[in-house]
Amino acid sequence: MLATSPVGRAPARHRGRDTVEWLVQCCFFDQPPGDQPDTSALTAPQPLIVSGGRSVSLQTLARAGVTLTGPLAAVDGEQVRFDESVLANIAAGDAFADRIRAMLDEFISRGGQQVPPAESDPADVPLDPDDFAAPAELDLNAAAVGSVIWCTGYTGDFSWLPPAMIDGKGRPRHDAGAARCQGSGTSACAGSPTEPPQLPRLPHRRRHNRRRRGHLSGEARRTSVDRVGERGAPAEQGSHLCRRERTPARAPGLS
Repeated sequence: MLATSPVGRAPARHRGRDTVEWLVQCCFFDQPPGDQPDTSALTAPQPLIVSGGRSVSLQTLARAGVTLTGPLAAVDGEQVRFDESVLANIAAGDAFADRIRAMLDEFISRGGQQVPPAESDPADVPLDPDDFAAPAELDLNAAAVGSVIWCTGYTGDFSWLPPAMIDGKGRPRHDAGAARCQGSGTSACAGSPTEPPQLPRLPHRRRHNRRRRGHLSGEARRTSVDRVGERGAPAEQGSHLCRRERTPARAPGLS
């Protein structure tokens, strides 16, 4: 049994290539956060994606025997209740995959590339709502449920930072990793008056990248380049990095 939420999914392949390879080529992972037209993409959960050249979707899990429900809504002893949004969550994942394909098609068309047409994907086959029934409640004892795995993610605790450094959602204010404080300049960040403290390891410090399969993240590459430059070697980006003259594709939001 899986309690679902509106998480996007990415097709494993599109028009003859691995989708992640397309995303790297079109500079999707090299977008500065300030260039994002939809800021929800910066904090959206990781989409469903698996290795091995096959896509996964909530409907493929259902066909494999997984019982899908909406998010957990309430717990009373051994009784649990779920909301009724499971079909909407499936639709949200499908819409996200469609936006990725449309984004890549635009990139392919703009570059005039000769590639095969889009292949069929079993993960896209919809469920028949008449043949699909998601339980609204469950008795854990009666269903012999012995284990519950919470996959709700986690976040950082930044309460120890100066209040001027925290935004309304409890996250540090920053510009490309440099602390940005509200009202009192950099001194409110407990840093140098001329040099704001740096916030390493925050997501989207300079680019939209996250960890991705088989590719060194842009932040790690950039740090490596900087360190090589410090040692006196040429700090030039290799041909495998996204070139500045390319126009990055826009990240598909969930809204």
